[in-house]
Amino acid sequence: MVAYNPRLPDDERPSLTPEIAAQLRAALLARWNESEAYDSMLESALTAAAQDARSRGLRAEELLLALKKSEQEVASTLDVINTQDRDRFRIWLVGACMRAFFAADRRSDS
Repeated sequence: MVAYNPRLPDDERPSLTPEIAAQLRAALLARWNESEAYDSMLESALTAAAQDARSRGLRAEELLLALKKSEQEVASTLDVINTQDRDRFRIWLVGACMRAFFAADRRSDS
């Protein structure tokens, strides 16, 4: 087994497909711009990201790194600074992403 190296350059890390990454970024942008009105769009994007990650053999940690990268890109595009709102949003985002990832795991076991 090869040890996980979190210091790999971004371009060497396993990531989401470009289409899924774009869907996720669009949902994050919409969520930041319109708040709760786009929660279902974001949940759909997280589900698609989780399914994409599982189908391509990514581990949960790798999905979280891809999610973090997308969230940081969107936050810097919108000039969203580190606030309590952003912290709460990221906590929710990680939880929702992991629920989607492991729900996909349970569905494939059925």
